[in-house]
Amino acid sequence: MIGNRTAIVGGHAREVFGALTTVARAATGGPRARGGVALLIDHTGRMLFVHARYRKQWNLAGGFLNPVEDPVAGIRRELTEEIAFPPEAPSPPLALIIHRKNHDEHVAVAQLDRATAIRLHVVTWELRGFRWCTPVDMPQLNDFTRYLLDPNLGLVVAEGNRWRVAPTSEQGVNPT
Repeated sequence: MIGNRTAIVGGHAREVFGALTTVARAATGGPRARGGVALLIDHTGRMLFVHARYRKQWNLAGGFLNPVEDPVAGIRRELTEEIAFPPEAPSPPLALIIHRKNHDEHVAVAQLDRATAIRLHVVTWELRGFRWCTPVDMPQLNDFTRYLLDPNLGLVVAEGNRWRVAPTSEQGVNPT
């Protein structure tokens, strides 16, 4: 069973499966910074990418989470702040926690219905824009986003001109 998954990313990415750690601590003994991103796939099999004003490459919607914020609630808050994620839509489930050098990244994956996908739009000055992409018309992505799309990680699957949520992502993880 690959229900609880943690990946540790250093100089070279590697995947570790097993029980999730509780709150990770920095060398100072304080809580580590936490981020959250979402891989969102629409009803036609396209994935959503955003282009932040302060970055050259495209990446996934998301941002930093508050220190005591539930990861799923924090990712939902970031999606609402950036792309007007509808309040009635179900929150994308947490699929993976990645321990990076300076912070922990919580990754959610969701297949959106048509009604949710067509309502999304940019609502923050931080973004130049967003676009829905198939596996064959991808923009230039940052390294971390490309890592999350790696088929060996098992979050999403590219099938021709469509993305789909991988079965292992649907199992989700418990962040505690």
